[in-house]
Amino acid sequence: YEALPLHFACSALSGSAGNPETIRRLLTAYKEGALKRNLDHMLPLHLASKNCSTHCAAMVKLLVDAYPDTVAEGNRDGRLPLHYACANSSGTSNETSKLLLKLYPEDVNKRVYNMLPLQYANRSKQRLFRSEILALIMSYMDPEEAKIVRKNEEDNGFSFEREEEDKSWVESMRKA
Repeated sequence: YEALPLHFACSALSGSAGNPETIRRLLTAYKEGALKRNLDHMLPLHLASKNCSTHCAAMVKLLVDAYPDTVAEGNRDGRLPLHYACANSSGTSNETSKLLLKLYPEDVNKRVYNMLPLQYANRSKQRLFRSEILALIMSYMDPEEAKIVRKNEEDNGFSFEREEEDKSWVESMRKA
């Protein structure tokens, strides 16, 4: 498929296409569309996870509810929806990352181009919510592995903005 309407709707940042009601209608009309890959070998879930609109977490939830196993599906390069959500590190993509981590916490250890989701988040151009997503991802990782990755990132010039994770924030995110 070049792209289905569901692919376009999941990519839309605003307007009537990029909202949960449109996704719900498209899934009702053709639920299997959530399993179809576009020419870039991306599922609608990849596109919605990459989307940093105000509705991306709601769109991702609808897609995951339709086909939960797609959370663990990589694109052509092996990137998971979690990699895309972490690379955005915006407030809305943090909600998406939280949802994806709750469903498949083991994805926190999946490397693509030798980078973990933690590294995608740390190298994100978005800075406003970066420390929150870093704390959340590290809470799902083995503490020793997180320390090693953090040191390697800092050694390579990608410093972490916050020295100590805000444990109460992480706990509130996990419980929400």
